[in-house]
Amino acid sequence: MPSGPLSARLARRLARWVMADYWGLGECLADTVCLLVSEIAGNAVRHTGARAVGLRMSQCSSWIGVRVRDPSRALPCLLPTRGMDISGRGMFLVDNLADRWGADIEPCGKTVWFHCALPSGGGGGNRSGALPMPTGG
Repeated sequence: MPSGPLSARLARRLARWVMADYWGLGECLADTVCLLVSEIAGNAVRHTGARAVGLRMSQCSSWIGVRVRDPSRALPCLLPTRGMDISGRGMFLVDNLADRWGADIEPCGKTVWFHCALPSGGGGGNRSGALPMPTGG
């Protein structure tokens, strides 16, 4: 998707559509995943200078996986936060709400990813809501 002020909003809407309409998953999990999608997509736009950002979602029987790709090789930082801070909490949220997260360095950038566990009985095999990943910066 193109990188710009509305990219995090678009990523959130796409994630909600995939989870609700395509996969038929519940609202509570969708809210959490959409918040985290918004944070890592927003970071990709805000901190990398990317012209395009890729979003890929997958589901297996026990978890939802989300990957956001950008052309920067700089890794995300988990910063300490204080009560009155107005920014810098994105990766704190990812760290606290996702079951697992990480970043993979690639030849032309990185992918930041997270997994959220599905509630018991919430999965339905392996499915993908893959959106095209950018091929370059």
